[in-house]
Amino acid sequence: MTGRPTLFCKYRGWKAALERDRTTGECVERNRTKDMLLKAEFYCQPPRFFDDPHDALQGARPTGGPRDLDQFLLHNLTGIPEIMRKHNLTSVTQLGTIQGSEGAAVLRRLARKKSRRRTRVLSLAANPMNELMWSFYADNHKGVCLCFDAQHPFFASARPVQYVDDPTNIPERSSDEPMDGPLLFCKGRVWEWQQEWRIVWAGEEPRLIPFPRESLKAVVVGEWFLHTGFSELTQALIEGGYRVRILQMERLPDSFAYQLVRLREIGPKC
Repeated sequence: MTGRPTLFCKYRGWKAALERDRTTGECVERNRTKDMLLKAEFYCQPPRFFDDPHDALQGARPTGGPRDLDQFLLHNLTGIPEIMRKHNLTSVTQLGTIQGSEGAAVLRRLARKKSRRRTRVLSLAANPMNELMWSFYADNHKGVCLCFDAQHPFFASARPVQYVDDPTNIPERSSDEPMDGPLLFCKGRVWEWQQEWRIVWAGEEPRLIPFPRESLKAVVVGEWFLHTGFSELTQALIEGGYRVRILQMERLPDSFAYQLVRLREIGPKC
């Protein structure tokens, strides 16, 4: 990936789903993308909830299966059993007693892994016409792509994800600040089609991060976006106080290519 894109894109579905209200326990319909626009908030969660099991190399995730303990030892305690045998240690807490930097380095590596698990990540794409992103993250072309001004100060800390074959070739920084951890901005090459950029915040709360409304410049609806949802989308943008263009992905005849077609302008004078 070369250079900073003009737009940062957030692919989303556009449909209501039944959810159980945490306060009342009742099932209610919620369109989370509509809520996101009305409140101008990104929902950001730790990488352990992402669809890439290797994301941020945050360690094993328990499944209740018979190999959970093996996976924990292999992924969460890499190198520790060897050091314990070498120094005849009987407890992980004794690592701090090892003279020199060997034990300290292992503990720092464990601390960085733990801190990567306890971060909030905002994932953004660099291209509003990425067909795979439409398929994976925008309800199979029935959702929307929210396009933000990549030059807005809110996105100043966004960094591109590096796609590599071997994460061990990515040196971990000695800094304990999770936002500086290269492994939070590193994924396998199989994910290169995402063209992802990220912003990372330390800690797991608050997961709702307000964004400036003026940073949203366009909303692209998918090729199969249902026309019945168009008035709801435009009303949400009007109520949210946005000034944006609404466009649609449109297939070109007898080809595998798309073009963007302008549908409407939303703004104070509209």
